[in-house]
Amino acid sequence: MAFAEDLGVFLADFGVPVSFAGAPSGLVGIQDIAGAHVGTTLEGIQVVTAPMKTVMLKTVDIATLGIDDAITVNGVNYVVRDKQEAKPDGVFTVLALGEA
Repeated sequence: MAFAEDLGVFLADFGVPVSFAGAPSGLVGIQDIAGAHVGTTLEGIQVVTAPMKTVMLKTVDIATLGIDDAITVNGVNYVVRDKQEAKPDGVFTVLALGEA
């Protein structure tokens, strides 16, 4: 079910400026640091991932943004490492950021 409300209000209080080629003017997102994660590979090897910077944006605003594309979040340059639509409705997407 789609929301009729302006979803920008969810980002307004904690939002930081975000820009990339083709980004809407005045785009803001919520920056965060995802914690370390311990996982097990199919071979049974335990892997620990380091904390990763992320930014959450409205999915519609980043439809053209792809993996390895350049992005600036709060004045710092990054590249997009992964895109994960937030469940269950997909109106927000979390981008994993890597060093530019």
